[in-house]
Amino acid sequence: MRSYYSKAYKTVRFARYILLVVIVLFIIFSITFYKDEITFDNFRYLMKYVEISPPAVSEDVRNIGFSAVSSTDFAMIKQQLIVANPKNITSYDMNGRKMLNEDITYKNPKCVSNGKYVLIYDLDGYGISVYNHFSKVFETKLSTPIEYVYLSDNGAFAVITREKSYSGGVVAFNSRFKKVYSFMTRTATVTDVCFDDEKNLLACATTDVKDGDFYSEIYTFDTSSKKSNYKALITLSGEMPLSMFCADKNFAIMTDMGIRFYSYSGEEKNSISFGLNTPISLYRFKDFFAITQKTAIASTSTEVSIYDYSGKELFNSGFNSDISHIDSSSDSLYILSGNKVFAYNRYGSVFEESDTAFTEVSQEGGFRKVFALDDKKYLLVTSEGAYVVSPEILADEKNETENSENDTVSDINKVESDE
Repeated sequence: MRSYYSKAYKTVRFARYILLVVIVLFIIFSITFYKDEITFDNFRYLMKYVEISPPAVSEDVRNIGFSAVSSTDFAMIKQQLIVANPKNITSYDMNGRKMLNEDITYKNPKCVSNGKYVLIYDLDGYGISVYNHFSKVFETKLSTPIEYVYLSDNGAFAVITREKSYSGGVVAFNSRFKKVYSFMTRTATVTDVCFDDEKNLLACATTDVKDGDFYSEIYTFDTSSKKSNYKALITLSGEMPLSMFCADKNFAIMTDMGIRFYSYSGEEKNSISFGLNTPISLYRFKDFFAITQKTAIASTSTEVSIYDYSGKELFNSGFNSDISHIDSSSDSLYILSGNKVFAYNRYGSVFEESDTAFTEVSQEGGFRKVFALDDKKYLLVTSEGAYVVSPEILADEKNETENSENDTVSDINKVESDE
């Protein structure tokens, strides 16, 4: 019996020794190969839920309280709201708890999000910062002013900028945030850009005036090539390029007349005409994009059209006021128009109108953006805070309104009966 326990003890001790060695080797391996990613921000992420203070939830339906100015921009990542003010970047979870707070000096911050990262740049300034949902992962300052930044799905981005001796240009950074390509034009203005880092392909649109009319050119580049020559050149006459985006294996450009789909070799694949409508905004999502258009010059009505990335129309609807923002999740679509959110249930590529719509006018100066959350909830952002709206809240409000109307009718009937 004693020999059995002695053998068991030696086996356990040997196993503990092997486990300790494996842990030490794992730590050494991790430090060696991931030393660039081991930062204080990672430690802060591990400790971020050690919070002794209660969530900053007010007594009303607002879940998040903050103060925003007119130049403040907002984004959503991993169920966290990013608030980019000119002096600081702050993120909040949906309980109102502050998760990130960093000082910046961006006079006009703009947010671009792809679900994995939020890129914040200083419009007409020089700074660019990239965040994941808990810390800053990259920061740089350009020597030339920033006009726009296109963020790819994998974190790569391309910057529209300009130099003293050039009218416009593009600088591209890969997903590891290394500068990989640049292109400058002497006379033309670069209006937009798209960048597919995984395929090493970049496209940009330039506009100039020739013979009294707009003259636009679209260049495509292979960013893996050391040659500065363009891959293809596409010419558009009489159309003003407004926005570009990657579309599956191709790319698309929205002009004042419609949307054209091209291969990076310069071949036109498809097109969408706006007719007499005037395009206003474009919203990109994982498997579709949305276009807002004015239906007439003197009209206040706005039309929203949704297409997949092959150019097939999936949804179209008209609204009586301007569209402030559009966001979508895997099962819902939300359109912020005036003081109302229009909600749609999403079944793959099919969108059906939902009976949930939040219509209360904010007393803090109006709604700024709407963001889709899980479980058919959405977040309404104002200048003074953000509200989580759920089907349960909407149902309660609807019942209260109906009860109030019924009470009013009963009171009127009672008065008439007394008379």
